[in-house]
Amino acid sequence: MSLLAALALAGCGPIFTTPTPIPPTMTPRGEAPPTAPVTPYAEGLSVTLSAASFAPEALAVAAHSTVVFTNGDRVTHSVVQGTPEDAAGFDSGPLAPGGTFSFTFEAAGDYGYFCREHPEARGLIHVVP
Repeated sequence: MSLLAALALAGCGPIFTTPTPIPPTMTPRGEAPPTAPVTPYAEGLSVTLSAASFAPEALAVAAHSTVVFTNGDRVTHSVVQGTPEDAAGFDSGPLAPGGTFSFTFEAAGDYGYFCREHPEARGLIHVVP
């Protein structure tokens, strides 16, 4: 092998990069998770409902954490686990403006939820052990 060929091959070695974590693409119920970045959980952090959306749309919490959902809008909202087609689990019932609902997430996993009054409004709580 010529020196020129050896130098050319040496430049074709592997490129090492730091792997980027890939977020889960599906929740346990099969729906796609929200596209918003997951927000780290801090004690006292809550999810606010307004303008037919949840903020933050996705939230990461430790197991046994209680999340407080607050209706920050001028119309009634709700927080229901699952999807409009397959609701199961927690259900806040109608939340009047300024109303709150708390839920303690005991087990690790992804908990999708939506607003019964505005089914296009969806969110995700990602619970880590």
